[in-house]
Amino acid sequence: MNTHEKDTDNENPNTSPEENNHRRRAYEVEGKSRLVQRVQLKFREAVGRAMEEISDKEIREGIQAIQRDVVVLLRKLQEESNLNDVSLQLFEDEIIDAKVKAFIATTALESERKIREHLMRQNNELKETLDSSQAELQKEMYDDLTGVYRKKYLLNGLRKTLSLLQREAYNSPVPLSVMFFDIDHFKKVNDKYGHQTGDEVLSTMGKVIGKMFQRESDTVGRYGGEEFVAVLPRCKIKDAAKLAESLRGVVEDTPMKTVHNGEIETFGVTVSVGVVTALLHKVTDGKTERAMDYVLKQADTLLYDSKQTGRNKVSLREVHVGENPEELGGVVV
Repeated sequence: MNTHEKDTDNENPNTSPEENNHRRRAYEVEGKSRLVQRVQLKFREAVGRAMEEISDKEIREGIQAIQRDVVVLLRKLQEESNLNDVSLQLFEDEIIDAKVKAFIATTALESERKIREHLMRQNNELKETLDSSQAELQKEMYDDLTGVYRKKYLLNGLRKTLSLLQREAYNSPVPLSVMFFDIDHFKKVNDKYGHQTGDEVLSTMGKVIGKMFQRESDTVGRYGGEEFVAVLPRCKIKDAAKLAESLRGVVEDTPMKTVHNGEIETFGVTVSVGVVTALLHKVTDGKTERAMDYVLKQADTLLYDSKQTGRNKVSLREVHVGENPEELGGVVV
């Protein structure tokens, strides 16, 4: 008769079925001794699942390690105190409960640490992704040489500005000034000093522009080559004229330096400017694009006038833009 059969046969008839079942299960747990069997069984009950049901390898190995520590501790206690097996069981629940609680607390802290580390890694990866995306967006939006908007984003800015301002124009016109300016004889600079010097001139223009147009609402971009456009919402023609003249003067007074024929040579450039101030009246939906094309064409025409009449000068015009050309005169949409 094996041990399990012996214990089953010796079950106390006065013991409840649950207690007898507990005794039978104790011998189903793998172990070489009754003490190991009891400890493993109680850990199973404390943890709430069998060892093979725990998928996390670290947790499973941790519980197994604690089981071994408890067995060693109980055996030492038994040897030092000369306790019999029955007396020893009085200490098992208390010791196992303390060990399990300590393990759960340690595991929780470790899990929390791992979660924090995982979240920090995710945040760092997300930050790196965002930084990379922002850098790519910045590179796409802004011109490398001058630091101002590329044409696509300049036109988007003008389009949005027109759309927003026309909403304010139901009761009275709202001014929008658009300034075209172009570096005079820029081809001669490239031909004489080389394209690298031409790039340096454009870079200097970008710095000048950054100082001249500092309102958050202003949108300034490189329209193409050596030509730039500034969109100035709610800027009246007299204010736009002052700003254009100031820009022309600053550029004229800014010395450019380069190495030519082995020597440092200083030269200057000038700009021609065309400014249109559009008095925006109510614009119906779908007409913003037409209004934008008209305003740009007017500013470009004024720039051409400055070029044709001597360069290094400012040409201005005020126009009405709205829905009723017959009533307002000059209104185009």
